[in-house]
Amino acid sequence: FKHYGLAVFLTIWLRYGAIGLSFSHFLIKRYKGAESRMWLVPLFATAYALSGMLVSYQMNVIFYDAMIMLPIVIVYLEELLDGKSPYRYAFALGLTVLLQFYMGYMISIFIALYACYYVSPRLLIEGDLKTKIKNFSIPLLQAVIYSIIGIATASVLLLPVFFNLIESKGQVG
Repeated sequence: FKHYGLAVFLTIWLRYGAIGLSFSHFLIKRYKGAESRMWLVPLFATAYALSGMLVSYQMNVIFYDAMIMLPIVIVYLEELLDGKSPYRYAFALGLTVLLQFYMGYMISIFIALYACYYVSPRLLIEGDLKTKIKNFSIPLLQAVIYSIIGIATASVLLLPVFFNLIESKGQVG
């Protein structure tokens, strides 16, 4: 117990670093952050890591895991929507839900909205209505399928917890 304060400080400090690092990865991987104006990458990563939500939940560090995973999930979601490998996205989303279920389902809601936003410019591509709808809906359908796969991998461990909660807390009423 002698170094408990130091351990708490280091845990929070390292998690802030991991949050900033994952956002840096997002900026470099998806938006070529290392090619021009490299000074913006640490600036935006610090801004993300010190956002109001994270600072206000500073002593509830369990939410940090989801904020570390969010930029990684977005990178792989965009890759999926661009037609690349879907398995990294499914794994990242499953890991996010496994690490923090409460924030994981909120991230899943964000993913649904973000995916619609990300593919919406495909509705402006020239062509007939059938082609536009196909270019819009097929990537979204793939995102839904691989999201279900990712969450199902996490449910292997979460389902027994859910049933245990139903049996223990549900019997009270």
